[in-house]
Amino acid sequence: MILLAGITRSVHLVLLAGRRRFADAGFPWATLFFSFEWPSVVNALDILAWDVVFALSMLFAAPVFPIGRLKKTVRIS
Repeated sequence: MILLAGITRSVHLVLLAGRRRFADAGFPWATLFFSFEWPSVVNALDILAWDVVFALSMLFAAPVFPIGRLKKTVRIS
């Protein structure tokens, strides 16, 4: 979850702080890195964070819960 939060925070920080500066400076490649439409680097990182890292963190967190109804609910979800 720390990795997920770090990737997501970095992606959104770069999008908010860096996209306009590079676009205004006239770099033609800026849309490949800073656009949130496919294909772009920040979109690929966001997909990696939410589709891979989040799923792995949930799988690793499931065995932590004690036996009972909560454990069953977490494993099903």
